[in-house]
Amino acid sequence: MGNMYLGLGKPTEAIKYFDESISQYPNGRVIGHSVVSKAQAQAGLKNYEEALQTFQSYLAKNPAPDVAVIAQYGSPGSTRTPENGTTPSPPTRS
Repeated sequence: MGNMYLGLGKPTEAIKYFDESISQYPNGRVIGHSVVSKAQAQAGLKNYEEALQTFQSYLAKNPAPDVAVIAQYGSPGSTRTPENGTTPSPPTRS
């Protein structure tokens, strides 16, 4: 739902759903995506300090590189390429 609202240009509504996802599933497999999307919505509202705090708060509790990888390369399964002006997904770990 958060991504839908973010796509519709309604970042305030999106943040509510990202907060819900983060609080209900703090160890879920999409937590990194929820954190990055929440920060993206906050930045879209020009709440840069809040976006930074979102990242810092999560990373203080979860130092794994997942959020940084998503922030840099996009969500797993992305089909974007440098040729079309975006970055490809990172390789999977073995």
